[in-house]
Amino acid sequence: MSEQEKKGFILAFPLIIVFFLFSSLFGCTGIHKQSLVKNGDQIRLDYTCRFPDGTVVATTSKNIAEDDASYPKSSAFARQNVYNYLSLKAGEQIPISKDNFLTGIDDVIKAKLSQFIVGSEVEKEYSFELDANVPANLKPEDRFLSMTRVRRRPKELKMSKASYIESHRGMEPTVGQEVKIPDPLFSAKITSIGEESITAGLFAEPNSIVPVPPFRKGIIRDKGDHYDIEIDARAGDLVRAGSFVGKISNVNDQAILVDFGHPFGGEKLTCQVKALANPSPQDTSQSRENQPEDKNKVQKGDLIYIDYTISLEDGQVFFTTQDSVDQDPGRVKMAAYQKPKQFTPVEMIVGELDMIPGLSEALIGFVVHQTGKITIPADKLGIPRDEKKIQKLQRVKRIPKIQTIPADQYVQKFKTFPNLHDRVHLTPYFDADVTEVTPQYARLEAIVEDGEQIEDPFGTAGVYLDGNDVVISMQPTIGASIQLDEGKVGIITQADDESFTVDFNHPLAGKNIVIDFEVVSLTKESEFKGKELSWMEDHDQALALARQENKPVVLLLYADWCPWCQKLFQETFPHPLINALADDFIWLKINSEKEKKYKELYQQDGYPLIVLMDAHSDIIKKMNEFVTAPSLRKELDLCLENH
Repeated sequence: MSEQEKKGFILAFPLIIVFFLFSSLFGCTGIHKQSLVKNGDQIRLDYTCRFPDGTVVATTSKNIAEDDASYPKSSAFARQNVYNYLSLKAGEQIPISKDNFLTGIDDVIKAKLSQFIVGSEVEKEYSFELDANVPANLKPEDRFLSMTRVRRRPKELKMSKASYIESHRGMEPTVGQEVKIPDPLFSAKITSIGEESITAGLFAEPNSIVPVPPFRKGIIRDKGDHYDIEIDARAGDLVRAGSFVGKISNVNDQAILVDFGHPFGGEKLTCQVKALANPSPQDTSQSRENQPEDKNKVQKGDLIYIDYTISLEDGQVFFTTQDSVDQDPGRVKMAAYQKPKQFTPVEMIVGELDMIPGLSEALIGFVVHQTGKITIPADKLGIPRDEKKIQKLQRVKRIPKIQTIPADQYVQKFKTFPNLHDRVHLTPYFDADVTEVTPQYARLEAIVEDGEQIEDPFGTAGVYLDGNDVVISMQPTIGASIQLDEGKVGIITQADDESFTVDFNHPLAGKNIVIDFEVVSLTKESEFKGKELSWMEDHDQALALARQENKPVVLLLYADWCPWCQKLFQETFPHPLINALADDFIWLKINSEKEKKYKELYQQDGYPLIVLMDAHSDIIKKMNEFVTAPSLRKELDLCLENH
């Protein structure tokens, strides 16, 4: 413990003793109207931490984060999409890390402040000095990271037509068309198209200054047949990679050596900290049975839609329902990030089975359009880490240029029978021609351009001819995602001259996650609880009632043998999302397999068919398929808006 820490503890100790006396009389589990913070209090902290030069490295304040003129930022500062108070339990012994692993800056700040804040006054700002140590048994190979100072990019990329069409959603390639590539510093356009492959040219503004995380900047140089990205780095500069802060210890023409051993980059932090009062437990923990309904606030049993983003504590995004987050270049995406098919809020019944542990509890008391943030510890997330899922793979692979494959293995690999002169996709990097076919085997000859460099999502692969062999030499990118032939997907974590290490654990295994969320809509439980759809089965009576009550109509044409029709009756229509609108529509179901005139009247091509009509029997929309409750609810809401 540093001298400053000792002084802080000595000053706080009498206050702790006094507070224990009061808590024995009154007892509480969180700060509400009390004046001092005691051990075990669930509190919120507002803090800003700076390096000795005054630059900000971490803050919970959005105003400070966005005001660079008044609050200059360190190169180790990581911008967040959402800024919120830090929630923690005062005095809790937060495990930072083992003594042989790197430690993230945010974890250390949280662990230190949870101790320092005990005995402080609520709503009063304090200044604490934080120090840290290099983990005692940290190995040099884990502490120091050597990064290439000059990154080379070829001016031409080649890929198969099949992979292009797949990555561009079925679009056929044309010359001049833009190509999606994993490097945001360059644009690419198709320059030529062959029978099985395409060539794309890379373009960038020479001598332009570009961001090169985790370093401040780089300069793009045009080298004729390729581009070089020269990284501007100086010894002593601080860098940030995810949750880790490092200090550049050495720079030469080829490499940059960064020391990630000390959580604060070898510096001390000065943090301005204020403990904030929590809402009274009477406002948040009272059971729903004893609470009157509040039409504006989320309560247990209510139906809500939320937008949310899952990220790691360092801000890397794993998943989001929001297009704005997906498109934001400032939100760094995990290698495992996958864009959803559709950006849309997610529905949930508050208090039922949580899609994310602890989310329901966090949502109680919120109002529509209110935003929030919670951290889910790894032990509660329930995705354990398995060290056996970490594998070491060779960087160089040799494949015979001419090889013989048994007929059954050929069919299993290429999903077709071999034919003489066929061309097949033998590896991700080159094709092969079928040169001989017998009932027992097929002989293949690789089609290779010696020295070709191919960009992959996980790095660069060089293809070379060496006698009778084809040599594939991979230059993997640390942090990139890689998929093996058997379908396993992992993250590249380390690399040396001979091999690279891939972690095939779930991307969130063993990690704390942060959920940023917004309540988009709220339907109170009273609006749908106990309600059921009142189905009519007489076509003419239903349409007449719709005209009389001026209500739109939901018509379902079904058949008894149709499994998707039964799925509608069992899952979609009983759903609270639909039952909430029970009184807003006329609900009509007809077995059109028996009453075929309605099948002809509504031009039914298959089962089931849902027809939405206005009060005058004019068709608004037809859905000739099974639809989920959320999808149907959207259509019903649109129908009501336009009615």
